[in-house]
Amino acid sequence: MIREANFVTSLNAIYTLSIHTHLFAYSTNINIMKKFFHYLKEHPEFKIIGGKELHRKVSLAKNLSHKLEQKDNQYILTVTNNNAVPVDNLYIQLFKNPNAKITSGSVNNKRVTVKIDNQHSNVHLDTIPAKSSIKIYFTLKHMKG
Repeated sequence: MIREANFVTSLNAIYTLSIHTHLFAYSTNINIMKKFFHYLKEHPEFKIIGGKELHRKVSLAKNLSHKLEQKDNQYILTVTNNNAVPVDNLYIQLFKNPNAKITSGSVNNKRVTVKIDNQHSNVHLDTIPAKSSIKIYFTLKHMKG
């Protein structure tokens, strides 16, 4: 389960787990679940939510849109929230040429952080207000590869 959860998360997908009570009739299953939940507790990148919260998040995501523009080595990502309520704690993954490096990032909302790893960039937006857009500006430097 841990490998499966890590793989699905690496794809930026949703991992759902349904536990049927009859599975706990076997002590080995209890130990497996105990280890899995202990693992989740130690890894904050996994967020445990119930069905109602999952439905709410998916419904909000349906009303988000984005547009990417390029001007020379400057990129502008516009994220628009068409919902009647703010969208909080949004992560966006930008896939780019592995030989390109983000050299700067700014946004018209100061509560944004840009996290960079080897293959893509994760943009974390604390909030996008209702019925509004946020522009994120990036400069890319192409590395020799």
